[in-house]
Amino acid sequence: MPKHKVITLAPVVLDRNGLAAAETLASTGLAFTLDGALADSTFDRNGLVASVTPTAETVLTLVSAAKVLVETNKPVRVSVFGGSDESGKVLHVNGRNKFGGIIHEAITMPNADTIFGTTDFYEIISITASAATTGAIEVGINGKYKPVVPQYIAIYSGSNDSSRTYTVTGTDRYGDDVTEDITGPNNSTVVGLVNFQTVRAVVIDSTGSAGAVEVGIDGTCSSQWYVTNYRGAAADLNIFLDVISGTGTYAVETTMQRLDNDSGNKEKNVIATADATITGKTADFQGQINPMPLAIRLACTAFTSGSARIFINSN
Repeated sequence: MPKHKVITLAPVVLDRNGLAAAETLASTGLAFTLDGALADSTFDRNGLVASVTPTAETVLTLVSAAKVLVETNKPVRVSVFGGSDESGKVLHVNGRNKFGGIIHEAITMPNADTIFGTTDFYEIISITASAATTGAIEVGINGKYKPVVPQYIAIYSGSNDSSRTYTVTGTDRYGDDVTEDITGPNNSTVVGLVNFQTVRAVVIDSTGSAGAVEVGIDGTCSSQWYVTNYRGAAADLNIFLDVISGTGTYAVETTMQRLDNDSGNKEKNVIATADATITGKTADFQGQINPMPLAIRLACTAFTSGSARIFINSN
């Protein structure tokens, strides 16, 4: 008997605001506060610098726990809160990138708001206010999301945000940095096509949002790719779909693209095609795929609860 491969999927149900609660973004603050219930590390408004009112250009004092906060949650993106109009001043952040190199970000301070930087810091060395501020400011970090299972990102708007672009930044299931641009919804929910393992930023383009927007996860996702023995003698694949529990709709997806480091294809750049026979399945099913694809995966296209798996065998 030939050995079989097993791929299992157990998604988390749709959570429309699991990453970011309803927020209307203006052109002066284009990043969401990642403080939803699914956040692995939550937004900490004063986790780097406690409330302070600089009276001149000043190197701000980092709180004692700042180093541990960054080390635990790296990479981090810096947040700046000001209760007054501080938009004419700049916060200079110095730190290190993932390779240990020195990096710098100049963040224009907010006008009675919280804004976020766009640089990933793996260490914070110093933070300097460029001038005296009108009122107190606080410096911290945005939250970050790490799901139980890599899943697609969902964006909901009760207004027409279809002319906006939302950019999600994080890592895929292989630990590689990945970004995805998602066209905004029109009084609906739109879903991305990248399975995110972590999310560290969600930003909108320069126009801001038309109304309150929520960011979460969709109940749908797909598994890792399984590379077949396409160079072998076998001509086809035998597939058995086992819906283990719950209520969900599943499909088998294939690709004829190479999946290796040389091709640069792992997930985002791969064209996935649903098999014509093993698709839209809500119960156990046995089928065959011919000709042999280069890779195969299990996809969940609608989900309420439970899990499923496929057994893959070649003839």
